[in-house]
Amino acid sequence: MTVLTEDSTRTQHGTTAWQAFIHLLKGYVGPGCLSLPWAISQLGVPFGILTVFVVSYWTSMNIWNVVELKRAYEATLSSSTRRLSPITYPEVGNWLYGKRFEKMLTAMICVQQLAVCTVFLSFIGENLGAAIQHSMEIQMSHALVITIVLPAAIGLTCLPNLKVLAPVMSLATMTLFLGFAVLTVLVAEQWPDRPQPYLSEIEQWRTVPLAICAVLFSFEGICLILPIETSMIDNRQFTKVFCGAMAAAAVIFALVGGLCVIAFGPVSSGSITAFLLQQADGDDLEVLFAANTLVSVAVLLTYPLQLYPSYELVGPLVAKFLSRRRTRSPDSSPGNISLHHVGTHNGYLAASSDDDDSRLPATPRNNRNSTDAILSRRGAEEEVLPNVFSDHRQDYWNYFGTSYGDTPLVRVGLVLVTYLFAIVVPNVQLLVSLAGAVSGSATGLLVPPLLQLAYVKQMQRQDTAQQASSNEEEDNNDGDDSDDDALPVYGFWYYQRRRIESYILFALGCIVLIIGTTAALRDIIRVYMGLGDE
Repeated sequence: MTVLTEDSTRTQHGTTAWQAFIHLLKGYVGPGCLSLPWAISQLGVPFGILTVFVVSYWTSMNIWNVVELKRAYEATLSSSTRRLSPITYPEVGNWLYGKRFEKMLTAMICVQQLAVCTVFLSFIGENLGAAIQHSMEIQMSHALVITIVLPAAIGLTCLPNLKVLAPVMSLATMTLFLGFAVLTVLVAEQWPDRPQPYLSEIEQWRTVPLAICAVLFSFEGICLILPIETSMIDNRQFTKVFCGAMAAAAVIFALVGGLCVIAFGPVSSGSITAFLLQQADGDDLEVLFAANTLVSVAVLLTYPLQLYPSYELVGPLVAKFLSRRRTRSPDSSPGNISLHHVGTHNGYLAASSDDDDSRLPATPRNNRNSTDAILSRRGAEEEVLPNVFSDHRQDYWNYFGTSYGDTPLVRVGLVLVTYLFAIVVPNVQLLVSLAGAVSGSATGLLVPPLLQLAYVKQMQRQDTAQQASSNEEEDNNDGDDSDDDALPVYGFWYYQRRRIESYILFALGCIVLIIGTTAALRDIIRVYMGLGDE
């Protein structure tokens, strides 16, 4: 029987370069794109478009550093190491900072992605409800619309992997672009009567920080990068896919934001469709409701992709929790190996008894040089693993995705969490904005430079040790100049440059975090004190 490994899973369920491109593009281009006209209105068209491209480069550079760190982590693993799940963003944090950092990063990513999915459901409820009321003259509440689309959201979420999800993302991309095409019709109709001259200056300087934050929060797919990269059949092509998708997303953002502001003038609402609905009449209303419906369908189809990082992280945690409970049952005893005794440490395949806790990877934290200890119990245990995981893989309700513990029940549970928040919590958008400002800024802007700093420190320490060892060997060789096997050592200024770069990125991330959190808290206080609308 075939042992379940990361490589075999990637071969069977991996995505092509084109499918990965579609996942990335659709993961980034979502409802946040509709808020860009307001942001560019506050910044002025020239500076607003420039801000879109600068932010795109900034966030792309940050997350690309995480991809490189993940690959460096992979290089430290033994070739014989078997994994039940791909390396995740929090695991990279564990590698460089330890278990507590991993737990904190896991919590932030889950909060961020669940917040995005909650906004998706609220967006669908509001827009589809308005379209149904306009076209059918049926009054439907926000909660009822979300309840109606809930089975579709659950069904889409239960698609097992990104390869199966690829056609859905292609349909979502086409639907979204069709909605943008309908919006383009309105822009073309308004173009001859556009305001002259177009908005080229900053309206109010006090709104500039909030506008920049709005641009930053439009990049919704930061946490999707590692899962998409890992799922590729040949992830050596990911560099081209990543650069192409990020460039395409930046161009789309700039076009949507810039053209809408030029055509319609200053946009006073956080959603361009809501702004146009306030001003439209007659046939324009029909066109706008059609655009809203298309965008809502695209958002629904994108929902499982945005939830993907959450169940990739939550699944193994649930599996470990259930495994610990099962090992305490009367029929289990130390030394016996069964499905109940098969556990993971950060996704590693490890069959062990309860008293075996020697499954730690090579990390800068523990200064180990290999991960062979992960599968230290061989012999009889090695023979059991294929049967255990072959059966486990065939059990749909125990394991059906690309990560250990990723089950339909876990996915449905996460969907229900977002559903309950979307219909129960009043002013959910405000609470989600706060979660996004804190968790989104942390995972996308603060954590990557912190990881980079730790990695640079580790690399410099290794290079210093290597150089000292090389000098000692030269002294022992008594004039032998042969150093063909010596590895290149980076210079002092290389590490200083990387440190300065990381400190600057971290400082900028802190500024965005403070501004975004302050703005979200201010809006919450204003609404709950009756000082303003939602």
